[in-house]
Amino acid sequence: MKKVKILICKNCKKKFRPDKFHPNNRLFCCAKCNQTYQRYTCYCVDCGKKKTFSHPNRKKEYRCFKCAHLKRRNSDGYTTSTGYRMLYSGTRKNGCVPEHRVILEKALKRKLKEEEIVHHIDFNKSNNNLKNLVILTSSENIGAIQTIRPLIPWLIGLGIIEFNRKDKKYIFSKDFINNHNAASCKKCFDIIESKSEHDFVRCSCGEIFVDGGLSWARRGANDFKNFKELIEYEDNKKYGNKKNA
Repeated sequence: MKKVKILICKNCKKKFRPDKFHPNNRLFCCAKCNQTYQRYTCYCVDCGKKKTFSHPNRKKEYRCFKCAHLKRRNSDGYTTSTGYRMLYSGTRKNGCVPEHRVILEKALKRKLKEEEIVHHIDFNKSNNNLKNLVILTSSENIGAIQTIRPLIPWLIGLGIIEFNRKDKKYIFSKDFINNHNAASCKKCFDIIESKSEHDFVRCSCGEIFVDGGLSWARRGANDFKNFKELIEYEDNKKYGNKKNA
């Protein structure tokens, strides 16, 4: 008679005898112990509610449905991969609504129809200033975008834009950038330019400024995270290359 090896269950710690199919490789006494051992426990970061998962590939910060609902409701929204700003709204199925539609609905004091499309005039999808938004139909929106194509040969002829063969897209030409002491504010989306030595220009929100034209090219900001450079410094002696906060 062969001696039967007695094993210990990894979950309930009970002793059991292996069957003839898995004489020495069994870790659990039953299927229930196998399932409960492989479940992983998480706790809500906000309220501490317990949650079990059947796999370890879960988020590090777990929030229950109620806490996640409250966090999204109190948040300032988020930016999608396409550049649109989204706000939380409990009236929609997915819980979010585009910020530019909310701004126009408040201004017009009515809800926008599904066939009404909000067009960004400067093509900056995150610039939801009321002056930058206009309501168009689907055909009008396509027509407005197509009117830009005839302007491309004219802009290339003036040396304002050029085609970048490496990135395969149209960009501002270096000659145009280096001949303008200009900057853009990421807070109010204003583009400002200093044309002469004593031409001090500040954006509408007062976050950034430019001064000195091309001869000095003085520029500054309260926080340079909101400062977008529109000039390239090829020669530091020529442009000064000084940033004053």
